[in-house]
Amino acid sequence: MKYIMFILSRQSRCLQINHVDFIVLLIDNFIIYGILSVHIGGIKLLEYLGYLASSIVLISLLMSSAKKLRWINLLGGIIFSVYGFLIGSLPVGIMNASISLINIYYLYKMYHTKDYFKTLPIDKNSKYLKYFLKYYQNDISKFFPTHEIDVDGSDLSFYILRNVVPAGFFVGNRHDETTLRVDFDYVVPTYRDFKMGEYLYKDHKHLFLFFLLQL
Repeated sequence: MKYIMFILSRQSRCLQINHVDFIVLLIDNFIIYGILSVHIGGIKLLEYLGYLASSIVLISLLMSSAKKLRWINLLGGIIFSVYGFLIGSLPVGIMNASISLINIYYLYKMYHTKDYFKTLPIDKNSKYLKYFLKYYQNDISKFFPTHEIDVDGSDLSFYILRNVVPAGFFVGNRHDETTLRVDFDYVVPTYRDFKMGEYLYKDHKHLFLFFLLQL
């Protein structure tokens, strides 16, 4: 409070401040030297803000999805930037503000860049499929812990390509004349978003209808 009064008394002698400037100055000093200077467990609240930002940035690096990584890293960068400016460290504030802008740029590209999808039938005794299943074995077991994938004996099986990259595969069998049972529907972690599902079950649902009509 002494600091606030000192600022106000010095400025009142030098220039005429209007009510808006006065309120902004009061709020600014109240936040920085009031709320954020409160000690919790011997540590300033402002320091907790720095720890929070660091934790969020660290968590973002654990994300397997590039989109999740960008979103969480953006949140951490914004908080870190605010923290840097509040402690008067321009390098910290400017650097993290720049990182936040970079994240926004790439998120914009992710949401506005067109992806190309295509289904590709899986050949019987496919060596690539065996390698694919072995490579993603640990991740697949999280969703299908006791499921045995019988691709060769299935009625319908295909890879789902995303920008020419095998991003997942589908295995289904006829349940009755009007129903196709989905036995396996897997997408690799990097491409695990709504776009794959929209392509397969919304934009190309005719694929399943055509399959049933042929049986």
